[in-house]
Amino acid sequence: MRIELVDEDNMIKLDDTLLPGIVQGVEVEQKVKYDEKQVSGSSGKKKQVQGFEDSVVRVTVILQNDEETEPYDRLEQLVALFRSMDKEAKPQIYQITNRLCAAYGIGKVLFEGVRVKDDNKWDYLVAELDFVEWEPAVVKVEERAVRGKIKDRGDANAAVKEQLTKFQLADQSLDKLSTPSVETAKVEMPASPAVDDDGI
Repeated sequence: MRIELVDEDNMIKLDDTLLPGIVQGVEVEQKVKYDEKQVSGSSGKKKQVQGFEDSVVRVTVILQNDEETEPYDRLEQLVALFRSMDKEAKPQIYQITNRLCAAYGIGKVLFEGVRVKDDNKWDYLVAELDFVEWEPAVVKVEERAVRGKIKDRGDANAAVKEQLTKFQLADQSLDKLSTPSVETAKVEMPASPAVDDDGI
């Protein structure tokens, strides 16, 4: 069975590398993020919206057979992309380039999983790839909000310390006014009149 590429819009790049094979389909899933809490006196749970879950991208790729390359050669390239690691020996984070992903605002992704299906009736392989959005925009906003709260709390603490210092200085000034020094407390008594012993 000979398969030809019919839609160039479905082509996917990971960084500067074109995904091997023919992209048969791309699926993007986005969900709202909930925080469920047990409500006292109720059998159910109360849901509180927390934002959005990380977007999930699922890609189906056909690793075709042609005169130059066999399906397993393309599979090796695919596995190499999946197992690629960064300088810290962690799974590589890719910049994904695809029209559908761009419409969702998805930029960086983690290559999370790969599944390959082989059938002896085919002369090609079918690979299913899973990607998860990495550092989505909502997380960055939440991080900035947390940092802002910490900064505000730090500014408030600094203001309290400043006021406390002013009060301490004021107390010291009052102490100086209300408590006279030893030298100030001395009272000079008038000299006693001289007594002439001969006149007595």
